[in-house]
Amino acid sequence: MNRDDLSDRIDLRVNAMFDKGLVAEVQKLVADGLLQGRTAQRALGYAQVISYLNGEISLDAAIEETKRATRQYARRQETWFSRDPRITWLSTRQPRLESILESL
Repeated sequence: MNRDDLSDRIDLRVNAMFDKGLVAEVQKLVADGLLQGRTAQRALGYAQVISYLNGEISLDAAIEETKRATRQYARRQETWFSRDPRITWLSTRQPRLESILESL
């Protein structure tokens, strides 16, 4: 997928995550002990929301940082998968895949 399209999809997905209650989800998880572990609190989106809840950054900054971090992660995945000869890349322009991707 070209980088501009991927970036647009990431923006839409991150916005949807926040619109659908990511902050409330993280608040509940923190209350349930999320901060006692190390891995989950570092997850994309969770780390940024925790920074927001701690008053370290604004909500807008948490959203933008989640988008930036997700783009970096996608680039790392692309690099990693490109080395594996077993991987067959599919076009996102296939009608069946487009409907699946739109639901994300």
